Amino acid sequence: MDTRTSICSANNGDMIVTTPTTPAVMTINEFRDWARLSRTRIYEEIGKGSLCAIKVGRRTLITTEAARAWLESQPAYGEA
Repeated sequence: MDTRTSICSANNGDMIVTTPTTPAVMTINEFRDWARLSRTRIYEEIGKGSLCAIKVGRRTLITTEAARAWLESQPAYGEA
C-alpha cells in the first residue's frame, strides 16, 4: 500500500496536501504485510472463518473492513 503524500499548489497559491485513500480491498500479500502474518496463517484464518475473504476471478481479496474486524477480534496479550 502506498503511503506517500503529495503537495500541490492551488490556483490561489494555497498549498493543498493530499493523501491516497484507503484501498477497499487488500491482496493476500498486502494483508500479509499489513498484519505481519505468514500466507499459511492467513489461509488458516480464512479456513476457520475468522477472516472473511472474497474471490474476484482467481484472486483472493480481503476487504479493509474484514481486516479491521479480524484485528479487533484478536484477544489482547495475556487473554488467550
